Amino acid sequence: MPDSIIIFTEEIFYMISDKKILLLLLFLFLCFNSIFSQNFAPQVGFNNSDAVHKDRGIIVNWAKDCKVKRGYINISDTTITYSGSNKATFGADSNAIGEADGVLNVVSLGDGGFAELYFNPPIYNGEGFDFAVFENAIIHQQDSSLAFLELAFVEVSSDGQKFYRFPSVSEYPSYKQVRAFDYLDCSYFHNLAGKYPAFYGTPFDLDDLIEFSSELDLNRITHIRIIDVIGTINQDFASFDMFGNIINDPFPTPFNSGGFDLDAVGVINQLVNFESYKKILLYPNPVKDILNIYHKDNIKRIVICDMQKKIIFENEFNSSYCQINLTDYETGVYFLYINSENEILTRKIIKIK
Repeated sequence: MPDSIIIFTEEIFYMISDKKILLLLLFLFLCFNSIFSQNFAPQVGFNNSDAVHKDRGIIVNWAKDCKVKRGYINISDTTITYSGSNKATFGADSNAIGEADGVLNVVSLGDGGFAELYFNPPIYNGEGFDFAVFENAIIHQQDSSLAFLELAFVEVSSDGQKFYRFPSVSEYPSYKQVRAFDYLDCSYFHNLAGKYPAFYGTPFDLDDLIEFSSELDLNRITHIRIIDVIGTINQDFASFDMFGNIINDPFPTPFNSGGFDLDAVGVINQLVNFESYKKILLYPNPVKDILNIYHKDNIKRIVICDMQKKIIFENEFNSSYCQINLTDYETGVYFLYINSENEILTRKIIKIK
């Protein structure tokens, strides 16, 4: 049976022209590509959307300071100007500070421009999403699964000097340029800001950066950098996702409001009491075997739970310093609860091989 199928297939290919073969292969490629596309969270109003509304109770604070470096309105031809400037000029840095407040109260970054925002108290790696980035995407009037999207990379820092980028994915095809006013399905994109319309933020989880936790303090994020994705499919200027795929979004947008329009960054997990955070010293974290724990007060009890909140370690202590052997634990993220004489504090620990 398999041989007969092969012969039959060969006969078909001999019967058709080279042009038809190319068309057939293109069709098969598009069908194959569609199977592995649109794997991510859909637009607001659809099941499994992870969009965060600005008034949702999980947002506890907003960025306190923002500095913007503008990009060109058309990086592929910097002689093009709008209102006398070849760079984005719409909005002010201060428009990205405080609560998300709408379509026009934004700052436009331009092609490859970026904004750097400061947070005090810092953001920490808590349960679920830790912060959300707000843009002003516009939903299609006839098809609410589509929107005019301008995307951006997101990076974080715990010292304001060295930044680490969230691993982004774009499954949107790049064989044809998305034009300036085309609409996109946001379920093609992951870990790229700008997926959702005004007043809805794209959330980010610091767990996605655990591989950098030996260099980046995931429990003390003080700076977030938002970098405009240059949506061109021209490889000389294009932006690429973590797999080297071109990220295709509206291009060019040669206006003063070109590029990503940053509205706000909302904090979900924040170190409200930074002094209590500094009371505990955990090292090393990530940990292979022995976890050392130091507390300024006496440690009375320690509990460790897995991500499903199942207790996997529990013991009583009466010291400001203790050690726990995690050699036989599975790799992953755990929650550490420390009872001192005056309070209960929680930290994330990361077990590695």
